[in-house]
Amino acid sequence: MKWKLAERIVKVLKPFYEATVEISSDQICLSVMVPMVAMLLGKVETRPEPTYCGLQQLKAALRDAIQRRFAFARTTPAIIVATLLDPRFKDGYFNSQEKSSAEITN
Repeated sequence: MKWKLAERIVKVLKPFYEATVEISSDQICLSVMVPMVAMLLGKVETRPEPTYCGLQQLKAALRDAIQRRFAFARTTPAIIVATLLDPRFKDGYFNSQEKSSAEITN
């Protein structure tokens, strides 16, 4: 039982490791911040797993930490503009209010 839980914890934390490696690269662009945060939030989405209560708590703690630490990314015009101008992402990660706030300031 503990090995299964450990395997699931590794599965949850693996995207964080991969994101850390990518962000540490010399070739990283500011435009990947919002998509990466969205990807990480998707990975820690809590799904009912009754046998692994601790796993749900871990996911909830990670989700709260991401939202708290990266909330500025969706409101900073430079980050919004960088993501909007990147042809890989365009406007898929922003609502109309966030896009218009970037247009007004720039």
